[in-house]
Amino acid sequence: MKKGWIIAISVTVFVIGLLVLLSFTLFSLKEVKVNYKTSFSVEVDEQQLIDSGDFAYKGSVFFHGKKKYIENIEKAYPKIKVINIETVFPSTFVIHIAERQEVYALYHNENYIICDNEFKVLRIASDFTSSQNSPILLEGVEIEDDITVGREIAITGYYDIYNSSLKSNRPLSSMQTIIKKISFSQIYDEVLLTYQPAVTFLLYDGQQYIIKNCGYGLDSKISLFYDVYSQIYTYIGQTVKIDGQEVILSEENLKNAAILIDNYYDYSQHDENDCYFNIVKLTNSDN
Repeated sequence: MKKGWIIAISVTVFVIGLLVLLSFTLFSLKEVKVNYKTSFSVEVDEQQLIDSGDFAYKGSVFFHGKKKYIENIEKAYPKIKVINIETVFPSTFVIHIAERQEVYALYHNENYIICDNEFKVLRIASDFTSSQNSPILLEGVEIEDDITVGREIAITGYYDIYNSSLKSNRPLSSMQTIIKKISFSQIYDEVLLTYQPAVTFLLYDGQQYIIKNCGYGLDSKISLFYDVYSQIYTYIGQTVKIDGQEVILSEENLKNAAILIDNYYDYSQHDENDCYFNIVKLTNSDN
């Protein structure tokens, strides 16, 4: 019986030793490749990118700290996002990368901080001219003072307009073509008798869209914004109510319209997906 236990233990030790040996031979890291998940505006030197990861070759692929490799690459290449590092057995890593997009420009300490949607600083510019297909000017948020290219900055007062737009099948190109500036603020709600977060879109055609209570049902309100924007000019020549007064809508005064998007307050009959719009002000009324 005792001899049987010795044999069993010996076999177990042998198997474990064999697995460890295989892990550091057959499954040792020998090759790293790069896979592009998006198109890139500039050419990437793949070998330099791989070298920046500081990979520990010959170590078992089971015991690598991939998070550190990702941090090394993204520190060396601020405009690259490492989506993940895939293990392809027995001995290969594949780095899946995408190019970070310049989404927002924030004015801070006499400079413009150009960030992606995750507020990673891509570059710092001394001047900035807002134009279609350029980063969108973002105002009304607070950011930390320690600004360094290649790292994410802490930000407060922001509601995720970017991802809500994606859910409405509106990629960054659509946002940049339409929206010139995004401003967050607090608006007094006469129904709730308190201040609520709001966001204002200043469009390139001069219109303003104000989304009240943007912390509630934002996805639906963003969807409605795009729907209204695409159809609002069909109301030209029709009689509409502006702050309770009837006016005939023209193209000229619509360019300076302030359009409010809000949710219903009867929560027993409406949920956060229910919202409506109203033209609340025309800065140049043309009756």
